[in-house]
Amino acid sequence: MIKPTRINRLLTLSIEILVGIAIAISVILYASHGPFPWMPGRKWIMFAIFSSVIFGVPVWWYREHWKRIPFWLAVAALLSVHLIGYFIFLPRVKEFPPFWGPLSIVSESLVIFPLLAIAARTSKHDG
Repeated sequence: MIKPTRINRLLTLSIEILVGIAIAISVILYASHGPFPWMPGRKWIMFAIFSSVIFGVPVWWYREHWKRIPFWLAVAALLSVHLIGYFIFLPRVKEFPPFWGPLSIVSESLVIFPLLAIAARTSKHDG
């Protein structure tokens, strides 16, 4: 496990602040100048946002296991299932349904967190 030192906490906080600033700048640029012709459709943007939350939070939660291969194999397998499912679903709909985001975050997190916990437990035994 990573020791919760002051430097580690400052690094984590700096990363979180930079990500927040990047998101805020992106939203402001999109609101004032967008949508741009080169940008994907709104449903794909929503998919990217919700996917980053669905997988970003659990991966960050289990960051002490980042050096372990079984953990990343589990993340890759879960992400593959997620991507395949949405790449089948999204082309069939005109817009990303508003209720789908919160529903998918909660339901997929209920699956992803326990499976990554199992992968984290098994990954403690490898080097």
